[in-house]
Amino acid sequence: MRSAVREGDTLRTGPGTRLKVTLRDDTVLLLGAEAELKLDHFAAVPQPGTGGSLLSLVRGYLRTVVGRLQPDTLFQIQSPSMVAAVRGTDWIERYDAGTTDIFVADDRVLATGLSDRDSNWAMLNAGEGVSFNRVLKKGCWICAL
Repeated sequence: MRSAVREGDTLRTGPGTRLKVTLRDDTVLLLGAEAELKLDHFAAVPQPGTGGSLLSLVRGYLRTVVGRLQPDTLFQIQSPSMVAAVRGTDWIERYDAGTTDIFVADDRVLATGLSDRDSNWAMLNAGEGVSFNRVLKKGCWICAL
């Protein structure tokens, strides 16, 4: 099935279904079963200084393989408990019951909890992963998987 996606769209999958979306810049979004992803701010062809793309993972699994990204262009995926800013090409993210798990399959991803997004970012390399909880214990904003 070929169908256009636009800024403001919400993508949802049901039980036992998956969805693959390929964007014009060759970015691939793969949603697992029972997932929901909002395309809050969506740059079909990201350009430097234009704000890039912001997607919100509401629930479920999402694998993101980023295509051609111009220098100084943002590509971020936010869940209720964290933000991942692309610094690499391939990662898997899951949000469920207040916790976001992220695993970097290739290259690098910059990640932070929502409450620390101004100061505490972690650079994750291929093979690394973390969990972010919506309700955080004092002094513990990142925990290894």
